[in-house]
Amino acid sequence: MSKLKIKEGTIYKLVRVFIQDSSSTTGAGLTGLVYNSSGLTAHYLPEGDATATAITLATMTVGTWATGGFKEVDATNMPGVYEIGLPDAVIDATSEGSTLVMLKGATNMAPVLLEIELDKIDYRDSVRAGLTALPNAAADAAGGLIISDAGGLDIDTMDSHISTFASSGITASTVTDKTGYSISGSKTTLDALNDVSTAEVNTQVDTALSDIGLDHLVSASVTGTDITDNSIIAYMVSKSATADWDSFVNTTDALEAIADSAGGDATAANQTTIINHLTDVKGTSFVKDTHSLTDITADVTGINGDAMRGTDNALLAASAPTNFGDLAITASTGRVTVGTNADKTGYSISGSITTLDGLNDPTAAAIADAVLDESLAAHNTGGTLGKAIRQIKEGVVSAESTVNDASATTTSFVTALTSAVDDFYNDKILVFIGGALTGQARIISDYNGTTKAITFDEATTSAPANGDGFIILGIHSHTLTQIKQEVRTEMDSNSTQLAAIVADTNELQGDWVNGGRLDLILDSVLSLLDDARSEPGQGAPPVNPDAMTKLDYLYKAWRNKKTQTATTFSLFDDAGTTVDHKATVSDDGTTATIGEVETGP
Repeated sequence: MSKLKIKEGTIYKLVRVFIQDSSSTTGAGLTGLVYNSSGLTAHYLPEGDATATAITLATMTVGTWATGGFKEVDATNMPGVYEIGLPDAVIDATSEGSTLVMLKGATNMAPVLLEIELDKIDYRDSVRAGLTALPNAAADAAGGLIISDAGGLDIDTMDSHISTFASSGITASTVTDKTGYSISGSKTTLDALNDVSTAEVNTQVDTALSDIGLDHLVSASVTGTDITDNSIIAYMVSKSATADWDSFVNTTDALEAIADSAGGDATAANQTTIINHLTDVKGTSFVKDTHSLTDITADVTGINGDAMRGTDNALLAASAPTNFGDLAITASTGRVTVGTNADKTGYSISGSITTLDGLNDPTAAAIADAVLDESLAAHNTGGTLGKAIRQIKEGVVSAESTVNDASATTTSFVTALTSAVDDFYNDKILVFIGGALTGQARIISDYNGTTKAITFDEATTSAPANGDGFIILGIHSHTLTQIKQEVRTEMDSNSTQLAAIVADTNELQGDWVNGGRLDLILDSVLSLLDDARSEPGQGAPPVNPDAMTKLDYLYKAWRNKKTQTATTFSLFDDAGTTVDHKATVSDDGTTATIGEVETGP
């Protein structure tokens, strides 16, 4: 038994085996086997499975993997050596430990048993042997294992120290030598630095806030207290050139008072939104210069291109109109209204769509076309419709190609197929999907991997044209020639029986002519079976009675009275009083023997 060690989950694996000729006395290899040699089978059995799984053998090119591929390597220089393309399932990562593979069954073939040990280790990975828990980089390189370049690196001691630091902290010892160290100022000890109370801190903060007037913002009265001119708070309440807090009258100028005044829409929320937007548009000077809705309207109407563009937005600076009024923008009652602007000069839509109506594309038809024209190759996500359609297509259609032959005939033509393997498409069904032969199907009897030519047994109704499309279905069928050949072979192998059937038929025909018609014979037989018969009388049964007499004895032995002693078996007559037949009985403790039946009594 041959043994191999392979990393589990390996795909496209080729292995070579030696098949011995069982009829050879020298141990020679068996040559001439092909994937479909009579009787040749292959199976595999993963560890833990209860039953073996068959491997469907197929032809292949030596050195090029194909699932289930079986090919002789070199009958002259390496007789008996064959290459096998192991299906990926044989080395599946879900297998437990090992898998057995057996080939057997061909004439003069000694069975081949191959044990494959499935390892987690990749022996061809020189960095981490396929172990993903290890870094995928050389030791001491970026991302690699830590090593001690100088030697003697005690990792365990370092880990112990780190654990101690994490759990107990780092303890600093007392240093008695203070030479060169000093504390400046009136505090001469470390303890003295921790002498500021909470009350002292609060007092200092209150004093600092009072110095700049911020203590009045929340809890203190503002009566008699002035805010610095042109401060942020002053700008919020005053529209004068020099923003002055004293000009603020809360009964009319507060946000609540403004919201309550006539004007309709100047709520606190709307005022905040307007101020924020106009500050962004016109800059910080807005708050100083504008306060009422009338002033806001004037400002919006008067904003020109330069003020709109500013310096921070390259897109607006490059494309905004020179006057905001060109956009038919008006302002009233605190709102900005955009009207209809008929002048589209200077505006365009980039790209292939040149009109707004054109943006209402794609149409339903365009969407359907895009879906139907989508490539199936990239749809590999499990559970999706795309993958399901791709699997159905690949399971039904083995290949799609065209005729590449200006001189095609009704039985043979060169194609644009790419497989270089002879007989690759043999016994599969070709269906024309283009040209005058659309819908016609024929079974491929031969495929030439070199010329890419296909041959049919059955001719098509006409020769295909160059460029006609076709598909090859993944269905195995037998050609008409193959079927005829198998029938002929079967008939030849049973020629003696066929001859006997012909002779018997001739005899029956002769009997029919001579009055021995089958219906008369059957009537005679049925009449014989319907007649009442008497049971055989006393006496030894004859050696060669007719069939009906044999049935009579069997019926009597089943129906009538029977007795058996240690030495004699007795069968009685119908009345059960006279022994008609008897036989000697003996038993040596191992075998019980009943002798031949003879006459009674």
